[in-house]
Amino acid sequence: MSEWHVRSGSSETNPVALARDHEVLEYELDGHAFVFACEIVPNEWAGKGIAVMMHLAELVEAPRAGTPTGPPSDSLLKERVSVHDLAAAFEEDELPEEVDLATIVRCRHRAHWLFASAADMIQSSDS
Repeated sequence: MSEWHVRSGSSETNPVALARDHEVLEYELDGHAFVFACEIVPNEWAGKGIAVMMHLAELVEAPRAGTPTGPPSDSLLKERVSVHDLAAAFEEDELPEEVDLATIVRCRHRAHWLFASAADMIQSSDS
């Protein structure tokens, strides 16, 4: 089984901390580059407070300068992998200074699911 490797940024995967610091991380899986970002959004599910959404999206390299133009190759037609999920929701209007252990565990579990889902999509598209 393939492993995710950090290309840039820290190996911190706590979505709440990443959202608080506006930090974006780059990962790689089997030659596919991804960006992982978390953002603070309104908590639409409770109707009040805020939530942290995770986004993991495949980066597509821009065409290299000097390459001939013409019909796109099959590799350029492949759809980019992009997955999103809710990491945590809070009833307050700001992120708490300290996040309890249950929230940290739930966030990490959801982040793990997000990365596993993207890996499954890559492996099925490469086969």
